[in-house]
Amino acid sequence: MANKSFVAVNWTPSQVIDEDSLDQMNNNIIVLRNQKVEGKYQHQNGGIVDTGVKILCGRGQITPRAADTATIRIGFANMFTPDSQPIISTSIVSPGHAKFFHVINGINGLHPNHQGFDCKVVVYADSKKNSKFTDSIFIHWVAMGF
Repeated sequence: MANKSFVAVNWTPSQVIDEDSLDQMNNNIIVLRNQKVEGKYQHQNGGIVDTGVKILCGRGQITPRAADTATIRIGFANMFTPDSQPIISTSIVSPGHAKFFHVINGINGLHPNHQGFDCKVVVYADSKKNSKFTDSIFIHWVAMGF
């Protein structure tokens, strides 16, 4: 009998296909079906995509620096369909008490696309001399598209 986790199944030439292997293949299909993303994506023209919806998330780091502005590029590594425009949500994690403002743009464009996005962060402190990245901060992000 097959177990409850995904296990790769393969055969060598002339090998007999047995019941346990077929059971494991069936179990693999169930495991993959249970882990797929259920949801819908509405693109800018109002059309709804309900198959092939993908979610990708991660975090980027901005290291300490004397400047009050930094830009970080987040790439999607061929996750999304070319020419699509995934929806991005971001947040900043910081150990300090400074005020951060951030904006995202696409790579060479206004909106993020299948390639990724740029996140520009500005520090605003009580004085200009304190407006700098004294500690590393992290940009947490989630992208959803197709």
